[in-house]
Formats: sequence, structure tokens, C-alpha cells
Amino acid sequence: MRAYVARGETGFTRHVFDEITEKNVVFFNVMMRNYANNHLFRDALLVFKTMSSYDFEHDNYTYPCLLKACSGLNSLWVGLQIHSAVVKVGFDFNMFIGNGMVSMYGKCDCFIEARRVLDEMPSRDVVSWNSMVAGYVQSGKFDDTLEVCREMESLRLNPDAGTMASLLLACCD
Repeated sequence: MRAYVARGETGFTRHVFDEITEKNVVFFNVMMRNYANNHLFRDALLVFKTMSSYDFEHDNYTYPCLLKACSGLNSLWVGLQIHSAVVKVGFDFNMFIGNGMVSMYGKCDCFIEARRVLDEMPSRDVVSWNSMVAGYVQSGKFDDTLEVCREMESLRLNPDAGTMASLLLACCD
């Protein structure tokens, strides 16, 4: 399955998934990531809905896929439900899930919530900050973008290709 996912073969991935008789959380996560990475965000959420009917425990790989789907759909309502579920199971301190939440809130123009999540993350990396930068750029909030970049600089975080890509987009607007 992962080989098909890596090649962006959503149809073949789904065929293999459907043929698996004893599914587990890993197979569902791979299928959700497959759809989310190929911009089939509704399909990713439908796989999650199916997974929930199996009563599997969601893990720290499940939520980033779902948050990416919510971001792609600009679905704040579903994103809020996922955030609530993340807190309920105690994954709100996971950096990768936190990065997904910052990104989702930013893409849904909820910058106060995005910033709150960023500030409450016990561990942050350049991706965490890039999620905030990208959200501001997408919404045309260039002064806020520069402020976040200044914060990154004061924390001695070096911008990476993701930071630069967002800043280039800001310059084009």
C-alpha cells in the first residue's frame, strides 16, 4: 500500500485497502494519508468515519491526516471536533499534531486560536512556526507574517525552505 501511496496511486491504494480482510489502524492511517496528500480531503474524512465504526483507537498518526483534510476543506467545524478529540485522548502535547492544528486554524482564518495552540505547544520546531507564517500569508496578513518571522529570529530558529516559500508568496501578492 505504501508504495502506491508514495507514487500517488489513489485508485490502486484503495483497491489494496479494500482487499485487506483484517484491517487495523495502520491501514486506515495509510489510506487517510493517501487521500489527504492527493487533495481528496472528503475521502480522507470518510475513511476516518469508517475507521471509527471499527472501534479502533486513533493514534498520533491519525490526527495529522485529519487536520490536513480539514485544512484543505477549510472546515473549521470538523477541525474543532478533531481538536476536542485530540485533547480528550491527551495528544495535544504532540508536536506533529500541534503543527497540524496551527496549520488548520491558520487556513481557516482563526489566528487567535492558531497562536494559542502554538504558544501552548511544549515543543516547537521550524515547521510549527512555518504553519503560522503560511496561514498569515494565505490571508494577506503580511505585518503579522513579519512579526512571526522576527519571533523566529529572536528564538534563533533559522528559516528553512518552507519559510522562504511562504515569504516569496507574500512578496508576489
